[in-house]
Amino acid sequence: MINLNNVLVEADFGGAEVITSASYHNDPTFIYDVQHGDMHKDLATELWKLPESMLIAKNYKTKKEQKKAKKIRFCTKNDWTFAQFYGDYFGSCGKMLWEDVIDSGLELPTGQTVESWINDKGIYELGEFINGEVTPGSFLEHCKDIEKKMWEERFPLYSKWKKDIVDFYREYGFIENHFGFRFVGYMSDNQCCNFPIQSCSFHILVHTIIKYNKFLRKHKLKAKLIGQIHDSIILSCHIKDVVFALNGLEKIVKNLQKDFKWLPIPMKMEYELSKMGKDDGNFSDMTEYDLKTIGKMYG
Repeated sequence: MINLNNVLVEADFGGAEVITSASYHNDPTFIYDVQHGDMHKDLATELWKLPESMLIAKNYKTKKEQKKAKKIRFCTKNDWTFAQFYGDYFGSCGKMLWEDVIDSGLELPTGQTVESWINDKGIYELGEFINGEVTPGSFLEHCKDIEKKMWEERFPLYSKWKKDIVDFYREYGFIENHFGFRFVGYMSDNQCCNFPIQSCSFHILVHTIIKYNKFLRKHKLKAKLIGQIHDSIILSCHIKDVVFALNGLEKIVKNLQKDFKWLPIPMKMEYELSKMGKDDGNFSDMTEYDLKTIGKMYG
């Protein structure tokens, strides 16, 4: 029977695979960006030839303007940064960006379309990449230059690690993650790079779930772990226990660097909550809160 005084909670590891990747390549610029910088904004400004200030949402007064700035950053993060990390290349990344930003008519916070802006910068077409040749002066040629700069100048140690792990696999026929699990058999270059990162991220999630389940039982909280989606833990929790329950999870996550000393960056959780069941709360209508706000709401 569903408890109508419960809320659904999604506790998401923010940037889990980004952090576990850093545990392998230890690129100092990458680690700095994760902790203090904003690589997604930086790359968006380079790709679209924008002034850095234009994509800082807090520089704008209206939510509409802020949303436009965030949307361009979001598209760059998904279509370019993460795609590059998982082994994609400028040809397909550039095409996805062009479709999601130019073809869809995205606007800058000023109201000018990104297409108009980049036309003013001398780029008028997506271009083609055929037989190793890219259309001169096109967006794809620009993306090729950004990709080269990204891996050779911005993240050179990350780039070196990707080459080194593939070389290791070709010589020894396996790769191994931090937990001692070995991956063998036929693997592409991308798989050699992605398997240790993604597997470690998942094992950290499982480790956290096991410890958290013990915490919930120990304190006899009216809460149940009901699912796991990607890097998220899904919890159904009585409204009276939600603050204590989430503070307990936060403590477990903060101690992950003690459990796994190879983690170079602290893991963080991001929380979304539904309304209570009696108020028609459901998983399709969640709101993001920080722990301080949750404490004020339900403490």
